[in-house]
Amino acid sequence: MHRSFKRFALIFVFCLWASQAYAAKSTGTAAAPIKPPASPASQERPTLEVPEMTYDFGEIMEGVEVVHEFKAKNTGKSVLKIDQVRPG
Repeated sequence: MHRSFKRFALIFVFCLWASQAYAAKSTGTAAAPIKPPASPASQERPTLEVPEMTYDFGEIMEGVEVVHEFKAKNTGKSVLKIDQVRPG
């Protein structure tokens, strides 16, 4: 029974992943995460809004420097402090 539960859980997780990938492919964007309802305290927090999360440079030659600027906006009520940025 333990083995069949693992198999069922693995299939279930794969189906969830596949449905998210299919939804992103059919709309051309990543599926939006579900957000909990805003509480009064969370409305005071800084909120980072980045309309474009990815950018496809296409095919580039090795050694060529490419640059893309991502726009980011603080839509919250507090000051947004960015300490570190790591490229993906």
